[in-house]
Amino acid sequence: MKKKLIIYTLLFLFATNSFSQIKNIGLPFISSYIPQSYGAGIQTWDAIQDNRGIMYFANNSGVMEYDGNNWRLIELPLESTTRSLAINEHGKIYVSSDDEFGYLTTDSVGNTKYSSLLYLLSDEERQNIGTIWTVMSLDDKIYFQSQEKIYILNYI
Repeated sequence: MKKKLIIYTLLFLFATNSFSQIKNIGLPFISSYIPQSYGAGIQTWDAIQDNRGIMYFANNSGVMEYDGNNWRLIELPLESTTRSLAINEHGKIYVSSDDEFGYLTTDSVGNTKYSSLLYLLSDEERQNIGTIWTVMSLDDKIYFQSQEKIYILNYI
């Protein structure tokens, strides 16, 4: 009787250990972030990755930049909600927003900043832009799409 009990106990212990092992092969690494961890708005509209592996997120507070360790907020004029992001074949990132569209560039010390393209429009056209919902890179052009218009630009 004792012998059977020892055998059953050992079998039970080995069986639970074999089922409790986690197999990570083929499973994606997923991390979740709350707004307090990245310090921006609660809603994110779009995401892209640049050629260096840096992630950019179109957020209610602007464009969020994430290098895998640190978050940085790139604010837009009027502190408007960023709606969409696109990257062209040269690696330039274009941004669409409420009453605003442009691209990301780096300053003299290597920080990413936003540059507006509204200077390309006439004063009259700048008055009623509205929300630019989508930006898309196709062939050698960038398309900024609002509810009523599509702005088409050659690469800058």
